[in-house]
Amino acid sequence: MADLFSDYTTPAEAAGPYEGSAGRLPYQRHSATSRAAAREAEAGAATDEGQVLAYLRSILPAGATDAQIRKATGLGENSYRARRIRLVERGLVRDSGTTRENPESKKRAVVWVATAEGGA
Repeated sequence: MADLFSDYTTPAEAAGPYEGSAGRLPYQRHSATSRAAAREAEAGAATDEGQVLAYLRSILPAGATDAQIRKATGLGENSYRARRIRLVERGLVRDSGTTRENPESKKRAVVWVATAEGGA
C-alpha cells in the first residue's frame, strides 16, 4: 500500500522546497495551491503566535490552559494549538509543571507560561 503522507512536508522538512525557509508552514509538495496557502498563512501564524505570547506575558506568573488561551485570543482550536506548539519548540513558552481544571471539560489541563526568552 502506498504511503498516503509521502507528499506531505513536516515543519522540519519544509525547508527543502524553499530557499532558506526553515520554520515555514508545511504543505503538500505536489500541490501549488497547498504551497500558496502555506505561504499566505505564514503572516497570520506569526501574528497568532504574537497574540498567544502577549497574553501569556500579560498574566504572568499565573499562566493559562489551552482553553483559557483560546478564549482570550479568540483563536480556533487547531490554529491555536499549532501556534502554541511552535512557541514551545522555539523556547518561548513552556509547560509550567502544574495543571488546572478546564471549566469546559472538567478535566485537568496543562498550565502554559511564557519563558524568560519569551519575555517572562
